[in-house]
Amino acid sequence: MIGIFGLAINRDHIHLKKLKQANAIMLMDTMKDDKLRELFKKQCEEEHSMENFTFLEKVTLYKRLCEESYEVQEKLYGSENDTSSSTNSAEMSTTNVTNNNSNNSSVTKNNAAIDNNGGGDNMNRQSTAVTTNNKKQEKLEKELKEIEKKKYEMAFDIYTDFLDLNGGNAVNITKAFIEEVKIQLDYFNTGHNEVLAEALFDRATREISIVMLDTHQRFKSSIAFQKQMKITKLVNNKKKKVNNSH
Repeated sequence: MIGIFGLAINRDHIHLKKLKQANAIMLMDTMKDDKLRELFKKQCEEEHSMENFTFLEKVTLYKRLCEESYEVQEKLYGSENDTSSSTNSAEMSTTNVTNNNSNNSSVTKNNAAIDNNGGGDNMNRQSTAVTTNNKKQEKLEKELKEIEKKKYEMAFDIYTDFLDLNGGNAVNITKAFIEEVKIQLDYFNTGHNEVLAEALFDRATREISIVMLDTHQRFKSSIAFQKQMKITKLVNNKKKKVNNSH
């Protein structure tokens, strides 16, 4: 009997944990929406919970920088592949021109000159393509470094204000996690890592989101939230009608 009772409690505990996690995800969806976030901010101001809100807000901005970084990385890696292909093509073109010249040694001098000029033009085009790709790659590398620098500055501000025990808005997070974030920031600052992880603050975000669930639930019951949901629904329906008309 005691065993059955214990299993029931454990099952309820697991269900409650999953429910909290699902609600925490909904809270982060609110933080990602600019309009809902501003409305939720007012709710947090009324309930004197701005430290937690500001932490989540800054983490949201940090993740947006991470998305920008991923986009640049995709372009950069694609650019590197294009450069490699162009280089290989140029090498193959050079080989083909050399072989053609050897095989056509019995052709008249005028035809040989024409062939050589044609091969030279082709090599010039390939060389120009490689140079263009290299410039694009350098530009993307510079852009990536700038974004990662912004990420580091944002992450350092989050650490200093909210995770450091001496910070002005320190949140309730384990020391082990704080040390883990500090190590990652140090690795980036010393050049051991070139990119900061998007998941750098995920554990803290989950914990803070769970702490704010009651505030968020009251927000979802507010008139302001219900009104914004109706506006969003109307806008989405209008977009669907426009798309269907086409």
